[in-house]
Amino acid sequence: LSHNTEGRLHGEWITARAEDEARDVMAKVQGVLERATENGPDVTGAVEEYAIHDFGGFPRSMYSEYMGEKEFADVIGYLRAKEQHGTAFEAFTELFGYDIPAEDWGRQFQNQYIGSSESVHDFAIDHAERFPGFDLGDLPPNLSSHIDWEGWIRANATGILFERVDGRYYFFRQNVR
Repeated sequence: LSHNTEGRLHGEWITARAEDEARDVMAKVQGVLERATENGPDVTGAVEEYAIHDFGGFPRSMYSEYMGEKEFADVIGYLRAKEQHGTAFEAFTELFGYDIPAEDWGRQFQNQYIGSSESVHDFAIDHAERFPGFDLGDLPPNLSSHIDWEGWIRANATGILFERVDGRYYFFRQNVR
């Protein structure tokens, strides 16, 4: 967070945490503005404008240089959901989060999350029997290792999307509201 007055830049790093409320973050912003007034010899009157020049811990799509209470509320909602659901929630927001209102993230995550696996192959094997007309017992021995399971999921598991985060695959139903 920074403020520029007559060429003098005053800035501080502030942190939004899952346990905060948006008004708490805005109070931190106000504190930075007050300190800018106190510390700036060229500043006359109250400092009211600020800009955010860096961010971390939440998706880029949520960032704006001019974030306010509503935007901070969305960030805090993201942080809470990420704290509750872990890396799977990061994968979810990469696939869907930007198109879903922040207040619906938790519910949508619960509705769409199927599970995770070390590989697409393992997930496909675990879930293939659920697809009509497919029986792993019909496959000749050792054929499974030669199947493009990622392609098979894309072709046969209509409505299932996956995202790889930190070396693990996370699977979600598509278009569940």
